Amino acid sequence: MRAWVMSDLHVDSTMYRLPPTPPEIDAIIIAGDVTDGHEGSAAWLSEHAVPRGLPVLYIAGNHDFFGHDLRVGFEEPYEAAGVTLLHAGRPTTTIAGCRFVGATLWTDYRVAGDEGSARAWARLNMPDMLSIDVGMRRVSTRDLLEEHARQRALLELELSNPHDGPTVVITHHAPHPRSLRSPVQLDPSDGSFASDLADLMDAFEPAAWVHGHTHVSRDFYHNATRVVCNPRGPVLTTKTGRRIGNAGFIEKLVIEV
Repeated sequence: MRAWVMSDLHVDSTMYRLPPTPPEIDAIIIAGDVTDGHEGSAAWLSEHAVPRGLPVLYIAGNHDFFGHDLRVGFEEPYEAAGVTLLHAGRPTTTIAGCRFVGATLWTDYRVAGDEGSARAWARLNMPDMLSIDVGMRRVSTRDLLEEHARQRALLELELSNPHDGPTVVITHHAPHPRSLRSPVQLDPSDGSFASDLADLMDAFEPAAWVHGHTHVSRDFYHNATRVVCNPRGPVLTTKTGRRIGNAGFIEKLVIEV
């Protein structure tokens, strides 16, 4: 299985077109945040990814939920676009003998060791709190903590089912402290970007875990599991005309499992 991997394209900041497809690819994995809102992400995927004639696996990122209710079904635009959306209602698919298990994941706010401070930072700084709804109110850290617990349990359940072949996990939020911008100097802000799910990697040994959200490139092993993040990130233009994005983004990053 050879998969073309990327995330956080944020085409709302600057438009992006995929380069020519790398050779001998079996699937395209995009780990969330093509743009703000499900409809925009699905439309971009329909125009730029689906026509490649390969399975397109997508995980909704936090920005995909902007302007939407966290707990109202969001699958329809992706299904209409021909995208394989992995989410809590359909967390698993198999392609060429490789099992893919995925969900947004969110976080438990505990990666830096102080859940209270992490949740306080999120309430003041994360745009999710002003852009995602739950019913007639804005989303709260409690809502996202509950979603994390539910989706973590679902991933564990799916991974516990035997599979004769490799398994790749896909989430938007990061599953390991080493995925963070400064993994040796954690602070309350890190709680909004990663959780420590090393125990799941140790227990089930997926071949790879692909994620996004952190806007920094990562490619490392935790024991048997390769953890990969290849985000483009928002591309912004400064007053001097310099364009800033993730300098480590690899347009044609392919992983093989």
